[in-house]
Amino acid sequence: MTQQDRSAVFKSFRESTAGVLMCTDVASRGLDMPKVRWIVQFNAACTAADYVHRVGRTARVNAAGSAIAFLAPAEAQYIQMLEQHQITLKEVTMQKVLKNLLLPQNNTSYKVGHTVEEAATSLQIKVEKLLLSDQDLHEMAKRAYISFVRSYASYPKEVREMFSFKALHLGHYAKSMGLRDAPSALGASAAFKAKKEIKEKHERKEKRRKIQVMNQRSGKLPKTASISEFDSGLEGIPKIRKKKIKERR
Repeated sequence: MTQQDRSAVFKSFRESTAGVLMCTDVASRGLDMPKVRWIVQFNAACTAADYVHRVGRTARVNAAGSAIAFLAPAEAQYIQMLEQHQITLKEVTMQKVLKNLLLPQNNTSYKVGHTVEEAATSLQIKVEKLLLSDQDLHEMAKRAYISFVRSYASYPKEVREMFSFKALHLGHYAKSMGLRDAPSALGASAAFKAKKEIKEKHERKEKRRKIQVMNQRSGKLPKTASISEFDSGLEGIPKIRKKKIKERR
């Protein structure tokens, strides 16, 4: 998305009386949105500071506001990490949220179900059928899924224990977005593999750089060993002085 498009979307959202803005961390700082009532985090922030910046988009200038973050059971350590920074969260269980599906509905043609499980299954099927009937919506869901997988795979190593890609059930997350396609058909594996290769390449480059710096400090390499790719590599190399030999007669 271009800067012009982003500005237009932000302006439209800011001027509306009601709406939902789907965004990345780009919107967590520096934007004036005084009337935001809810912050919903589908992906957890990497650090406590980033979390604070996100939720800080609501409850501006003594106004009321709320924030919620979705966490899988394997991500429970994230709560402890926030508590270490004096940030306390209140748990809302999935069962409690799903009970809202049993409340009376305005649409009488929609069958809710007698139990939470029936109601959740009915809603899931309805969403899946909606995506199957709308090709554009289906493509949007696929792109959102791939974007989520890439984002999850890019968590820094400092928090990788909390957000382990190996613990991620790709099929369940695909279903949560209304997709019946298998993760392999959606290209999730390829997306993760490409992201992983880029990451590993960067890590290898960084490792070589650190080794080079250590060698320079220890005197094993001259400081001129660290040169730009545009340098000739000849700068700083001492010239060999020829010794003058006097002939004796």
